Amino acid sequence: MSQFGKSFLSCLAGIATVLVLAMAPFRSATAQQHPAPLASAPETSADRLNAELGKKRVLVIDVRSPGEFAEGHIPGALNIPLEDLRKKVAELKIPKDTPIITVCDHGGRSSRAVLELQKLGYRSTSFCKFDTWKKRGFKTQQESRGSRGSSRLSSFSGRDYLLSYIGTANLQAV
Repeated sequence: MSQFGKSFLSCLAGIATVLVLAMAPFRSATAQQHPAPLASAPETSADRLNAELGKKRVLVIDVRSPGEFAEGHIPGALNIPLEDLRKKVAELKIPKDTPIITVCDHGGRSSRAVLELQKLGYRSTSFCKFDTWKKRGFKTQQESRGSRGSSRLSSFSGRDYLLSYIGTANLQAV
């Protein structure tokens, strides 16, 4: 191979290296689709949540999008997407002493929801990972075609009406 050919290949290799290094931040950002759970938020295991649903009052709020919620969720969970949480919780007038467990696929959004609820004055909050719930084989529910979990929340007003609906999730009036 001629000197020119070797120089040309060396130049191409250098350009390829620069491109690979320049693209590395974008590749790692797109590879991680779900934010990691926040260490400062308390977590409830799927096993514990499953046991608590049958024994004590607890409100499960699924903070995923309506589409994700419709594909499958914990039975009795309310769908309030993370970006709507502050507004919807205020509208629903959920009592501050209500035990709340937030849920999302991997814990990133639901752990952030826990911290948001704590800022709003809720004392008993934690999060659970829906992917772990599914892996443990616990029951899931899907929305029927045409219904959207979060859209039905907009019709709720008043504590008693909310509590009668949430009764399916074992939340009793306080």
